[in-house]
Amino acid sequence: MNTIGLYGSILTVYNVNLKTRGHMGVMRKVLAQAQGFSLNHKQVHMVCGDGPNIVRLVFEEGREVQREIITATVVPGDFFVHVAVWIAGQQAMARSFEWAYVRYNPMHNDELVQLARQLRDVEVPLFIEMYTLEYQNELPALVAKADQAFFLQLAPLVAGFFTPSQVAERSTLQGRPIRKMGNGATWIEPQAPEPKLDIRKAFHLLGVGYLARWHGYDRLFPLIPDFVKAYPNVDLRLFLVGQGPASEQLAQQAQELGVADYVTFTGALDPQCLANRYSGVHLGIGTLGCHRTGITYAEALKHREFMFYGLPFIYSLQDSFSDDQLEGVWRQPTDESPINLITIYEKYLDLPQVDLFYGLVKYAKSHFTWQMKTKNIMTEIQKQLRVS
Repeated sequence: MNTIGLYGSILTVYNVNLKTRGHMGVMRKVLAQAQGFSLNHKQVHMVCGDGPNIVRLVFEEGREVQREIITATVVPGDFFVHVAVWIAGQQAMARSFEWAYVRYNPMHNDELVQLARQLRDVEVPLFIEMYTLEYQNELPALVAKADQAFFLQLAPLVAGFFTPSQVAERSTLQGRPIRKMGNGATWIEPQAPEPKLDIRKAFHLLGVGYLARWHGYDRLFPLIPDFVKAYPNVDLRLFLVGQGPASEQLAQQAQELGVADYVTFTGALDPQCLANRYSGVHLGIGTLGCHRTGITYAEALKHREFMFYGLPFIYSLQDSFSDDQLEGVWRQPTDESPINLITIYEKYLDLPQVDLFYGLVKYAKSHFTWQMKTKNIMTEIQKQLRVS
């Protein structure tokens, strides 16, 4: 059924590629977010990359009902320019959008400004999601300076901002309202689940995501020898899923500390392979190094994903669930101290495994579905549009 006549349509724009390998988590997030919007009675037109092409996916009630190629053979750095050109050529469709929701990308040119101007021309209010307010701390100084200059041009064209970072009530960003939104996660059923060994015989850990220094995986390495000495008959394995700039450095650190035999770099895994891998591990490795970029609060996608799979995990940075004292969720110091795997393992042994699994899954389903998270965003947008 075509819901546009009943509910109206919105535009979401994500400079993310469906064929990506390095940013698999972000790709999965934006797909799930667009589907989540559609589950709240909207027809969602999602524009993103798909290999060498830019495509428009149409979602209704959580399902993809249409797909078209907007343009082919895209030059890197021109994604938002192509989207702006498409909007200019599809003004009848563009004017039907109630509002547009765009995920921010650090700017090295004015391509996002061009898109914002085109949306203004067709009278579509633009809302921007800032993935973190401290993102410039991750950028080289000159890149951050250029981004800030273009951001000053962008802000006046924006109706409002959203972020999973902490913001106070009635906060503004460059004179525009900025509101707290929450991250969610999705669950994919494993088709060939890997067997999980008895926790008394094996302790398998899994880190997943873009391999960068703010994940803090290196904090796990120094005390691996202590664990092996204390539990020589327990098969300890650390699987790091993903690719990124820190992969070579992590491999070198593991080699220098003599723990390379316990660390496996799998490279990027597609969602189905990752779901299978989740079934066979005992502990998820959440964010352990975001303090290195000045972040004090973050809603990591993988924390929520671990919960959906009933997987206990460790993390260091404050998250939305930190005060709930969940069983099987162990917060570590927000510093450079090594992670004590012996302590975590011994805590794990004391917990009832079945209750632990179902407790985490229940919490995820009641707090972190994308339908729930997008409904909150839409409520805030409607409030803003009524005021404007």
